[in-house]
Amino acid sequence: MGFDTSDALLRSLKPDGETLGRLREDFASMLEGRTFKVHSFQEGQGYKGARALSRKIVDDNSSSLDHPIERKDTINANHVMMCRFNGPEDNGYIKVKGVISKYVDEVGGKKDQGMQIGSLDNHYDWRLPQLEAVFHKILDQDGVSGCIVLIIDALDEFSDRDEETARFLKELMSSSQGKALRIRLCVSSRPHNAFRDMLGHYPSIAMQDWNAEDIEKFVDDRLILQEHGPTSFTR
Repeated sequence: MGFDTSDALLRSLKPDGETLGRLREDFASMLEGRTFKVHSFQEGQGYKGARALSRKIVDDNSSSLDHPIERKDTINANHVMMCRFNGPEDNGYIKVKGVISKYVDEVGGKKDQGMQIGSLDNHYDWRLPQLEAVFHKILDQDGVSGCIVLIIDALDEFSDRDEETARFLKELMSSSQGKALRIRLCVSSRPHNAFRDMLGHYPSIAMQDWNAEDIEKFVDDRLILQEHGPTSFTR
């Protein structure tokens, strides 16, 4: 974010920068405790558009930890399209569904905690009511405390169901209040009315107020570095 961004800070956050390298090492050390699991999906295609921005948005080195515990897979799409599935038969959808199904089955198999969650098999009608029921069962576990943090990107791109999605998230947050096991959300979205109305009282930040100069600098630098002359970019 653009909090008085300096050239030194930008250099430190490059793929081979010292700061970014230290952050990767710190996160990798957290995996040694095996308190959580990581499955990374990497973009399989570059972003086609302006010549200066035609490669992958997040390169393979940055989108992976290269840790023995990490599991990796590739979705054959660019950074924008890799989470926009055409339907249940989409190869990317099948891959992501398979991973989520595996972890849900692992949690549901902990019979010592009395959890019967279900599965994501094709016959299972996995809609918001079922998802809500799963979270309620997780929160109602006896003798389990802590905090579950859910990070959701591009919330506004979920099938034009803004009001239903906002209601679900608000009720999810409210249902964890006063319980030993809590849920916290970090969400990114365009400022659609439904999200403003139902979630507007939570702390938020408007990214465009902070990163406009950084984006302009990034694009200018990329254009300058091109060997093939000017592109069709318009400022």
